[in-house]
Amino acid sequence: PSTLNHSWGDHMDKNTFFAEFKLSEEDLIEANISWNELRLIEEEYRKIERTLREIGKSFIDEYLYDIETAGIHSYRYRTKGAAQLLEKVIRKKKENPEKFALLDHTNYYKYVTDLIGIRVCDLYREDWIHFHNYITSRFENDPNRYIDDRLNDFDEDPNHYYIAERPKAYKRA
Repeated sequence: PSTLNHSWGDHMDKNTFFAEFKLSEEDLIEANISWNELRLIEEEYRKIERTLREIGKSFIDEYLYDIETAGIHSYRYRTKGAAQLLEKVIRKKKENPEKFALLDHTNYYKYVTDLIGIRVCDLYREDWIHFHNYITSRFENDPNRYIDDRLNDFDEDPNHYYIAERPKAYKRA
């Protein structure tokens, strides 16, 4: 686990961040992003981090309150930490500079789609459909709304809950 999951006051320390994720100034240059822009992303993310945690907790409380009744073997929930978000921004911008060229503090959430993560393990392979049906009954699931162009297709209405990417179910062979 990251040692950067605690509160750092105004901003995390650059040297501590670099050491934690084995990064350097060269990585920022390769990613074409400045430390100042990363601090702005961190600042914007901290404004919504508590709300994201509340959304995730609410989901867990409403659906996963009784994992036996839901047919779930186990689950894991997390809200992405600010340090992990910044590391991912650097990595994504390095891996695919064209796709992530316009990512900045005003739109990072359009590119990083796993700010809340919930992993569910079912008892039986066929039980995934129950969780899928629950998700698609709670959130609008229109394949025509799936995001291709992250900047132009993204619905800015914070009260419009929809599935922006094709849902995925992984199963072991």
